[in-house]
Amino acid sequence: MTTMTAPEPREPATINLMLAGLTFSAGYLDAVSYVGLGHVFTANMTGNTVLLGIAIAGMHSTRVIGSLLALAGYCSGVALGTLVLYSRRLRTPDPSHAWRTLLCEMAFIMLLMLLWTTYLANESPRVAQGVFIALSAIAMGMQTEAARCMSIGGVATTFVTGTLSDLSAGWIARVFGHARTARTRFELSGRPSWRFLIAVWPIYVTGGAAGAFAVVRWTGRSLVAPIAIVGIASAIAYIERRAWS
Repeated sequence: MTTMTAPEPREPATINLMLAGLTFSAGYLDAVSYVGLGHVFTANMTGNTVLLGIAIAGMHSTRVIGSLLALAGYCSGVALGTLVLYSRRLRTPDPSHAWRTLLCEMAFIMLLMLLWTTYLANESPRVAQGVFIALSAIAMGMQTEAARCMSIGGVATTFVTGTLSDLSAGWIARVFGHARTARTRFELSGRPSWRFLIAVWPIYVTGGAAGAFAVVRWTGRSLVAPIAIVGIASAIAYIERRAWS
């Protein structure tokens, strides 16, 4: 007797489109924070940890505080995102609630833009800058948790190290003739297609370039772009919420 195996879940094209937009937004906001908020990353915590070490070695107390605020804010954002996603019925984070987490993220970015444009006349004093860093990091932490919960393939959107690792491993498997292994890795086990993984890195780079360009010219008002992208992503997540139910 042949046993029928249920097909593995696949991510709808709209979800991959949403993840691509969030990846662009994360690269954008990371560049905005680095260029506009005292050389601190608020999405890429690996890079931010290295910057913390450099700041300690160079005795730059301001940058040390900024990096610590980013780390604390990011962890807080992940925790808040998990609380919003949590389902008492399932006793685990529920990806169908991801739209709520993205809405909260959008609210934090809107608050950041409002405060940044308000304090612009005062040239962003140190206390205000610390608040800006924390708000940006909280938003990125919430996005990371939402994307991790939604994405079957585990595309985090706020960093690309894992994505590049998966892509490189799959490519080597194909080159050395392990096509079956590569197919299992990227298609049969719920991983995103290799084409999507290839696209993630340039999307993040493009977001970073756009963010650096925008913050130099429009400072706090440059945040209109990620607010719009996250808002659209939240709407898509709401529409697609039944795909995860």
